[in-house]
Amino acid sequence: MLHPVDGTSWKKFDMKYPDFSKEPRNVRLGLAADGFNPFGNMCNPHSTWPVILTTYNLPPWLCMKESSFMLTLLIPGPKAPGKDLDVFLRLLVDELKQLWSFGVRTKDATTYTFFNMTAMLLWTINDFPARSSLSDADHPWRKILDYNGEHETRGPPRQFSEEEIQEQHARLLFLPPGKLATQRAGIKRAREDFELNWSKKSIFFELEYWSSLEMKHKFDLMHIEKNVGESLVGTSMMNDKSKDTSNARADLTKLNIQKSQWLKKSGNKFLKPHPPYSFTKPDRIRFCKFIRNVKLPDGFGSNIGKKVNETNTNIIGLKSHDYHILMQSLLPIGVKGLWGKQLCSRTLSVKDMKEAKPAIIKILCKLEVIYPPVVFNIMVHLVLHLPDEAIYGGPVCMRWMYPFESEFKSLHPESDEKTEFPKWFHHKVYDMQKQKSLEFNKELPALSIGAHANALHYAACIVSVFRFMVLMRDAQRSTKNSGVLTEGENKQKYYGQLEEIIELRYPHKYSTVLFHCKWFDTAAVKSNNNFTSIDPQCELSSEDQLIFAMHAKQVFYIQEPSRSDNQRWVVENVNHRRI
Repeated sequence: MLHPVDGTSWKKFDMKYPDFSKEPRNVRLGLAADGFNPFGNMCNPHSTWPVILTTYNLPPWLCMKESSFMLTLLIPGPKAPGKDLDVFLRLLVDELKQLWSFGVRTKDATTYTFFNMTAMLLWTINDFPARSSLSDADHPWRKILDYNGEHETRGPPRQFSEEEIQEQHARLLFLPPGKLATQRAGIKRAREDFELNWSKKSIFFELEYWSSLEMKHKFDLMHIEKNVGESLVGTSMMNDKSKDTSNARADLTKLNIQKSQWLKKSGNKFLKPHPPYSFTKPDRIRFCKFIRNVKLPDGFGSNIGKKVNETNTNIIGLKSHDYHILMQSLLPIGVKGLWGKQLCSRTLSVKDMKEAKPAIIKILCKLEVIYPPVVFNIMVHLVLHLPDEAIYGGPVCMRWMYPFESEFKSLHPESDEKTEFPKWFHHKVYDMQKQKSLEFNKELPALSIGAHANALHYAACIVSVFRFMVLMRDAQRSTKNSGVLTEGENKQKYYGQLEEIIELRYPHKYSTVLFHCKWFDTAAVKSNNNFTSIDPQCELSSEDQLIFAMHAKQVFYIQEPSRSDNQRWVVENVNHRRI
């Protein structure tokens, strides 16, 4: 299988609607929808939802190119639309109904002839939460925590036929769309038993062919891979993403399983025995060194080696594609096999996919014996469905969110600001000077022209009688002058170490000095007994690492004595004796 046309979903649709398939120029579409924060500030939650269509009437190397994408909707935030997504999809669905029933007169650019082009929606591509909004289905088993300790002998749930799904929809109670309409109607109720797992009938069922599609909503491998990788890597590394918590160990006692991993009482404390699924300290350092030494080709991925902290004890700040590289290329080498490459191959074999599903079931059963139950959430379960979806829809690379996520970045307002603001600012300063505005001053023209291409770098500088030195030079001295403190929004304090001193020079002999710093994670800052301490192993993964030198205050760090391996640094403010 090279293309979605090789999947069973495409073929069965052709058999049911032969008139549509006779015309190869009729368009088959895929719909991708997901939320993202356009402001890039995770401290300010905001969810904007683009809805993008892609065309599958193209060869494999063009289907998922940005040139084939059509931005049909941009649903504003600040909150996700949730179950009211149908309200925003109304106009799009109306156009899809018109394209299916009547088509549109179109000119063929190769033959210079006109024909009636029709279109259909093949499937949607989304992560699991977005799937719930698009399909309006949420299985009640997701929230059931029952466990009786007995072997499961029942078979897998069966697939419902088209007629059975329509019969289930006929039982649903009518709910007015929109949160406001629901509140006014005073409707707040529990789901009835006869409604099964449907919250309401999805708007896509208004499409004549939708109920007959073999696969309507596809799971996005990108999000599944990230969540599974985050759980496995975090638990193996025993970092803040680890599922191996004290509550997870307490659950083992309640369930009467994995007795060797139960909490052991020692005096007034409970100790966790070291589990077989987590690295020992030497193995963790060895694995981190392995990741640090990995060098990837240009364009293959980010510099994943920089995600390893200085002490080679943790990997932080991994993105979705970083987990993809870890799961597909690095973990099978670093820990000798964990995640198969077949699912992500550009070409697939139906035979291989049929063999992959029972193999995945066996692997998950073996992992369940080793890992605590908390690891096996819904995202891990979704791995079971990936081989079936590959048979229905062809290669995963035609159905994942990576290219759409790249398109979302182009919608980021900051990307336009970075290119348009310098031009706007230059014209604005020119107009102020021409109109002799009172706000105009001599520094503005130099600032609008921009800094010289060559910046100057220094190893040390003095700011308000405080001597600052870069970390590399500081390491060679008996004194420490690289500690930096600055205040952000809401007077949030950020602690770091100075790595570079940069001077930008502008026309007319103007200049400014910037500090490039390594910042520590604010979540790991603790304050008690009039002492503030940081965890030097937890770095803040942020692109905003530059500050003005005038905004920097000097601090220094003293290593806190401790018997544990987790060494913290106490922060001391510098009160210069000359002041």
